[in-house]
Amino acid sequence: MLALLISFVKHFSIVYDFFYDVFPYFNKFRVPAMILILVQFNTAVLAAFGLDALSDLKEKTVPQWFWITAGFYGVWLLVLVLGSGAIESSLQSSFTQPRTRDPNAVRAINNLRLDIWTKDAWMIIVWVALGLGTIWMWIQRNISKNIFMVVLVLIAILDITNVGQRIIHPTKSSGRSAATMETKTIDRYFEPDPVINYLKQQKGDFRIYPVGNLFGESRFRAFGLESVGGYHPAKLKLTNDFIQRTKNISSFALMKMMNVQYLISLQEVPFPIVDKVFDGKMRTGRGVMPTIVYKLKDSLPRAWFIGKVEAKTDDQLWPMINEDNFTPEDVAYIKTDDNEATGDYTKGTVKNIERSLHYLKIDVDCEDSGFLVVSEVYYPVRWKCTIDGLTAETIETNKLIRGVVIPPGEHTVEFIYDRSSFNKGKMISGISLVIALGLIGAGVYSKSKKS
Repeated sequence: MLALLISFVKHFSIVYDFFYDVFPYFNKFRVPAMILILVQFNTAVLAAFGLDALSDLKEKTVPQWFWITAGFYGVWLLVLVLGSGAIESSLQSSFTQPRTRDPNAVRAINNLRLDIWTKDAWMIIVWVALGLGTIWMWIQRNISKNIFMVVLVLIAILDITNVGQRIIHPTKSSGRSAATMETKTIDRYFEPDPVINYLKQQKGDFRIYPVGNLFGESRFRAFGLESVGGYHPAKLKLTNDFIQRTKNISSFALMKMMNVQYLISLQEVPFPIVDKVFDGKMRTGRGVMPTIVYKLKDSLPRAWFIGKVEAKTDDQLWPMINEDNFTPEDVAYIKTDDNEATGDYTKGTVKNIERSLHYLKIDVDCEDSGFLVVSEVYYPVRWKCTIDGLTAETIETNKLIRGVVIPPGEHTVEFIYDRSSFNKGKMISGISLVIALGLIGAGVYSKSKKS
């Protein structure tokens, strides 16, 4: 019940606000309604207890709650049959005003609401009648316990299916839109188009920059194309701040820094720093659109050496990296907390890069101490850096990406994602599952032994 009240959020704010203000980390949840998972789980558990209690009802002994329930819904049936006019009038006056001034539209919407309410009211009567009838037959021992339990479960499944179908596959007359998309629509959306095919043919590691309204387009991810803005709505704070402070990474210098090689645009991009390389159609969330692909000149690779490192405060740094004359291939800016890494460096050579989802390996060579910049998001909590197998410090560089001080000589730099907490969670879940199955097995064995 508490989880249900919390899920109402602003519609019953006294409960939600209390938890939001008092309980630690409660305000970190992006979708409070997800707490309804607890309601679903507990409902299933309570239903199991209820079914078990019903199966233990004594023969020929009708409990008091049965008559109370039957009486209540009997009165409800009489009201539906005899008082339909009064119910309609009461409901029509209680409906919220639709967001339209067209009286015909208002009338149609309210009639639709009334029709849905009436059908649901009758369906409640049907399901309750079937349930009470089944319970009555069990009490009178007209059916066996197994048949009784199977019939009740089937009634519950039919009820849930009826509600689910109206959400997943609503009828045209319901006024609802489907909560899911048809498979053929999804398949058509993810079919490669000329623009996708062109980008997939390009070699090497690179990111793309969707221009304007395409910046948040998530379709590229389905084809393994890395967008500079990312795809997940719950971004790391560092990434989110960077995107906001740089106006969607809008300068060409920052695009170079982020390993952007191709710009995807629905309009002409009249700048000499980009060359038009492809013109074709692309499928987007708004339909098939004429699209132009531009190649950014002198784009930086995924990792490179720079010659100078400077320490700046946040107030100094943001204006500097947003300037058009910012040269990420020559200079890197770090926080003043890491000022021991400042100075001039020898530019080394990146010989080879190997990468996968949770691993990045870079073979480097430099005559003197060098500063390696890696165009990947700085996240030292999980991404651990080693040089020739020895732990190395990762430095936040240019407010977003990674920097590593490299000693003279040939070295192998590795970034490995630490999955220890995830693996620990899997282990705990596995152990919990084994214990739960063991307890269930022990309970079944104990009950069968007694019987």
